[in-house]
Amino acid sequence: ATRQAVYVSGSGTGALLFRYTVVNGDADADGITIGALSLNSGSIKDTAGNNAVTTLNAVGATTGVNVDGSQPSITNVSASTSDGAYGTGQTVTITVDFSSAVNVDTTGGTPTLALNGGGSATYTGGSGGTTLSFTYVVGAGQNSADLDVSSTSALSLNGATIIEAGGAHQNASVTLLTPGAASAARWRPT
Repeated sequence: ATRQAVYVSGSGTGALLFRYTVVNGDADADGITIGALSLNSGSIKDTAGNNAVTTLNAVGATTGVNVDGSQPSITNVSASTSDGAYGTGQTVTITVDFSSAVNVDTTGGTPTLALNGGGSATYTGGSGGTTLSFTYVVGAGQNSADLDVSSTSALSLNGATIIEAGGAHQNASVTLLTPGAASAARWRPT
């Protein structure tokens, strides 16, 4: 698909800078192609006021300039622990699936997943794959009919990063498609 780079700077010099910001979904694995220079109601003139020739000549090779705008995103949240009632101190494992493999860097903090019962599940593993694991330990007094994530923004990075494992290493989107049930798993204080 054709995309337009827009003028950024360089007036008064021998080189003009144009920029295009890659958006989610853009992809080109065999190198971009530089097309025509369009003035789009603007003008490029030399210091004497003569219009510049806008035909592009001797454009360098762009076969190695690839585009990967496929941002990893959450595709599913589910509990991998069997459905049932869980008491205080028991553990429930929740998995978060991504559209492509992601790396998790916990140097700055640990991701958590907010639950509707007031608790949160903590990231425990899965970096390098498409499924991340979170562990929830049932707290005293917590009671919920179902194990639900609290909102579309339930996944909090807390200073961690989740980035694409290959390609352009983009930050993953951590917005859930919809809040709601991870499973029919239930927890009750015992």
